[in-house]
Amino acid sequence: MSGTRLTGAGAAVRSAPASGRVGRHPKHRYYVRTPPWCIQPLAIAPVLPGETLENVHVEGRTVTDPLGSKLLGWHCEMHLFYVKHRDIDYYRGATSWQDVMLGHTASYTGAGTVAGGGKATYRLNGRPDMIKECLDVVVARWFRDEGELPATFVGATNGLPLSKLGVQDWTDSIVSGSKVSAPTGDFAVDLDASGVIKASEIERSMEMWEWLKANNWTDMVYEDFLATYGVRQAKAREHFPGLLRSYRSWTYPTNTVTQGTGAVSSACVWSPEFSANKARFFSEPGFLLLVGITKPKVYRRRQPGAAVNMLDTAYVWLPAVLRNDPDTSLIEQSSISGAIPTTTINGGIVSVDMRDLFLYGDQFLAATPSVTGGDSVAASGSWTVNGGATQSARFGVIDGGVDTTARFDYPKGTLAERTDLFVGTVNETTLVEWEGVCQFHVRGTIVDMTPGQPVRA
Repeated sequence: MSGTRLTGAGAAVRSAPASGRVGRHPKHRYYVRTPPWCIQPLAIAPVLPGETLENVHVEGRTVTDPLGSKLLGWHCEMHLFYVKHRDIDYYRGATSWQDVMLGHTASYTGAGTVAGGGKATYRLNGRPDMIKECLDVVVARWFRDEGELPATFVGATNGLPLSKLGVQDWTDSIVSGSKVSAPTGDFAVDLDASGVIKASEIERSMEMWEWLKANNWTDMVYEDFLATYGVRQAKAREHFPGLLRSYRSWTYPTNTVTQGTGAVSSACVWSPEFSANKARFFSEPGFLLLVGITKPKVYRRRQPGAAVNMLDTAYVWLPAVLRNDPDTSLIEQSSISGAIPTTTINGGIVSVDMRDLFLYGDQFLAATPSVTGGDSVAASGSWTVNGGATQSARFGVIDGGVDTTARFDYPKGTLAERTDLFVGTVNETTLVEWEGVCQFHVRGTIVDMTPGQPVRA
């Protein structure tokens, strides 16, 4: 097969000879300034069916604006994903990309074109936001719990999705409201409909219930039903982006000199450099998306006490005879008192799985930052921070929770929250700066046919 290429106005048309599998080496440069916890796109590259990614090399530099704390370290993360066209279609519940590639529609619109450019996703005016299309699919699959949407937690200044705080502890599974929910497939135990429930009926009902649970009848889907006859259905192809490579580095603040003023401050600095040498074959067209995240170590201001103070009943000590019952460790607690971070949702009632305290730990904040040194506990039981934002930054004390959703494992993503971490108090002085390059070594059939350039055959 041969092709042609126009090289400019009045230029001759040059035929492209057939070629075998050759290498191409695209380089994608990036420079961004973004808040902490934001899942920031850094590079995106298209790939074709039949191509193989043989190597990826990323190197760059990441620097925070001056920080308020000289003690607390930060994580720097980078992740590379392969997002197929059909991953985007599946997430959107549409066939947009498939229709384009099959010629059913002229061009891809996806979630719709957007007027105006977009700095956070480098969006082109009046065109589909390709980077956000890929980013939403990645965030939904890799950075959200089941049932959560990328837009549930976003940064207030740039609209980018937020990652979790990066502090996994006993608050990992806090949910708003009562722990009690209706069991799946429940049924009445008054078997003879006499209006009187006898002990024998309860015993018989429990036997039936245990039999149904053991045979997976209480939450069975149709494929499970067919499997009871020995008919196994082929596993449906999974349409979600694949994680190709991850990088994570921890560092502590170091002294830096501010350009222009000569002032000495603390900042975190990384020099990320990593490669991925495992070959990856692409069976479908799509994109390679590189994202970056920074996560500071923080303490939660809205947690007024240690979680061990709630270990005051036998059930929360996980009795051995009830260890297999997941409801044993669940407790309901008012967030107005105790160790629960405060919230106003559902009357301030939250449910906590105390297993997480044993599994993941807790914070211990025995001294809140104060100019006068008079650290104190207010009458409501919550810590009073007297020092303001600058003093809060000394210990990285933030609210650590989104009050409108009663989730305590995500940041709020507001400027006010960032002033608890940085010396600066405006958007442009509370950011993280990224600069670098990502180079891919892809083997396929594309060659450079521009006159004057060597042709790799």
